[in-house]
Amino acid sequence: MNGYVPFAGPYTIFLPEMKRSFSAIALFLALHCGGQDALVHTYGGGGTEEFRAVVVMPDSGFALVGSTGSMPDMATDIYVVRTDSLLGCEWSLAVGSAGVDTGRDIVLDEEGNLYVCGYRADTESGYDGVVYKISDEGEVIWEIALGGEAWDFAHAIDLDNEGMVWMGGRTYAGGVRKPWLLTFSAEGMNSGQWILASSGAGEVTDLVCTPSGILVCGWVATEEGISRSAVWRLDKEG
Repeated sequence: MNGYVPFAGPYTIFLPEMKRSFSAIALFLALHCGGQDALVHTYGGGGTEEFRAVVVMPDSGFALVGSTGSMPDMATDIYVVRTDSLLGCEWSLAVGSAGVDTGRDIVLDEEGNLYVCGYRADTESGYDGVVYKISDEGEVIWEIALGGEAWDFAHAIDLDNEGMVWMGGRTYAGGVRKPWLLTFSAEGMNSGQWILASSGAGEVTDLVCTPSGILVCGWVATEEGISRSAVWRLDKEG
């Protein structure tokens, strides 16, 4: 299903009839340069789908990541869709375990490969952060599970100018939610990880790599238990 939906302005669009609870379909909106219309494409099957992040590809197409509930005998899988510049689907990929798998972020490297992060339910440790490296043809190059015995969730991913992968999220190591940062090579070799709050709870919600280091945002809790917005600026050694 796709079509044009009237678009009132260049910055805001509201489609009340297409709320996820109603449509149960992932939506991708491409706003026209003139700001007059939005071309709405839907992807997925009979279950509930959603997209969480999108990246522009070198051919002006797009790659999107989210979750799908349409796979047989699965709770949810991480869902990756590659489109052309007109939003036609070139390929789609569902990856994950038999439990709950959720895709949260996506980034593109210089060779056209995609790195997708998220989390999955693990029968032994609860939840693990996961990262998939996927070729532009939709083939999984490698996958890694991140974390230990505690619950661990990956929320954001980016690449620095040396090709290292940085991922942020939250871990429950010690029984308290903590802001969590990791880095590893393009081959999936873990190079380091950090807990960004020594006391109290917190979480990494997004990050971006710059030429001078890593900018990380999220929140931390005060001693009184009040959540405060937080930004960390780190060099490439953490």
